[in-house]
Amino acid sequence: MNKSRFLAFMNSSNLGSMKIAGIYLLVGALWILFSDMVVERIAPNPSALTTISIYKGWGFIIVTALLLYWLIQRHTAELREDDERLHLITDAIPALISYLDSNRIYRFSNRAFEDWFGSRADGKNMDEFLGQAVYQTVAGYVDEVMRGKRVHYQAEIPYSNGARFVDATYIPDRGSNGIVKGYFSLVQDITERRQEEAEVRRWADAFEHCAHGIAIGDPDTNRIVVCNSAFAALHKARNEDIVGSSMLSLYAPTDHALVRESVIRSDQIGHAQLEANMIRRDGSNFPVQVDLVSVRGDDGDPLYRVATIQEISQRKKDEQEIAYQANVLAQVNDAVIASDENFIIKSWNAAAERTYGWETQEVLGQSSEKILQTEVPGNTRKEAIQHIVEAGEYFAEVTQVRKDGSHVDVEAHTVSMRDEAGRVTGYISVNREISERKRAESAALESEARYQRVLDSMMEGCQIIDFEWRYVYINEVAAEQGKCKRD
Repeated sequence: MNKSRFLAFMNSSNLGSMKIAGIYLLVGALWILFSDMVVERIAPNPSALTTISIYKGWGFIIVTALLLYWLIQRHTAELREDDERLHLITDAIPALISYLDSNRIYRFSNRAFEDWFGSRADGKNMDEFLGQAVYQTVAGYVDEVMRGKRVHYQAEIPYSNGARFVDATYIPDRGSNGIVKGYFSLVQDITERRQEEAEVRRWADAFEHCAHGIAIGDPDTNRIVVCNSAFAALHKARNEDIVGSSMLSLYAPTDHALVRESVIRSDQIGHAQLEANMIRRDGSNFPVQVDLVSVRGDDGDPLYRVATIQEISQRKKDEQEIAYQANVLAQVNDAVIASDENFIIKSWNAAAERTYGWETQEVLGQSSEKILQTEVPGNTRKEAIQHIVEAGEYFAEVTQVRKDGSHVDVEAHTVSMRDEAGRVTGYISVNREISERKRAESAALESEARYQRVLDSMMEGCQIIDFEWRYVYINEVAAEQGKCKRD
């Protein structure tokens, strides 16, 4: 007998049987050796020896029977304790543990069955206990284990109390003749784990496919541990070229002090934002906006830093263009107002401040209709807007309201701005105050009216003729004298 077979023979169940047999053998041998010696000494004659021998035999049977009963009970109690411990262990495991015989009848099931199904499965047929829908789903796997194959699978099982994604392992139980007499089953509910894995995959996809560059750094080494493709693309490099790089080495040397200050601020308050110039591997610089977040562990120390990078080259160009335009507009005497497609004010120059009395910061983001309260002679505001949309511009003399409530006459020229698709994206209005002109025109008309009233009151005929000898004016007396109409 080799060592492995000997160890198999000396397992706990065989050891218990051997213990009982050994004690029985020892007691029997001692009885046989010493009982005959005692009987020979106390028996007075052969007849008494026979009688005593008979009683000795019955005594041996009774003693050994009691001894066997005691030994068997003790061993059975030990087995029962082992069985109870096994039940405690299996009941504490949050997974379905069971044993089914070759007829697919549950011979053992742990407490998890009660949690899942409301009762244990012991003594019940598999298809009866699980239901046909579940049974048909797993029947193929059961057929495999019954053929002696160890089976492992993951699948979504339509249990009556709700579908669950499970991880299952079936282990065949072979008899001494090699025939499968049943199998052990371990089924774990991994629904939440699958959901968490799916959530992690979604976050990983979001991280990888985010349009902005994202890099995660190690606070201890200040080096990049992972970055997405967008971050690498900003640097015209591969992800593996970026990972392991010093965070500071990615920025232009002139901005190193700013980056250090921002990192300290982020570690202190959790977040920092900055604009800096990053440097590519080819040495070229590009401006970026950086949102830096420090993530802390339970002990309060930073676990990692997350930097979200957005290139702002175009924005910088736009800002420079806007600054240039603003400088030009500041020199214009007419009020220039820019608004979006909903007439929300986006720009308001210095002349507009002088004309209407509103400071720029007071009107930005406000509705131009609410601020200016434009009145369009002969048209409604809706008709005027429709004309701008269709014709692209609109020119009119309108009345608007200043901040102090007074009215101002304005010569307004509004044009629409459109994108490449032709959609209106906003409007620019150039408004020239004409209050003085209006007052001058009104005064001229009033003076002309007074002059006409004077001429009409004269007793003599009066005529006014231009250089081409055309009548410009004839009073009533002259008209009567000439027998003609003044018109």
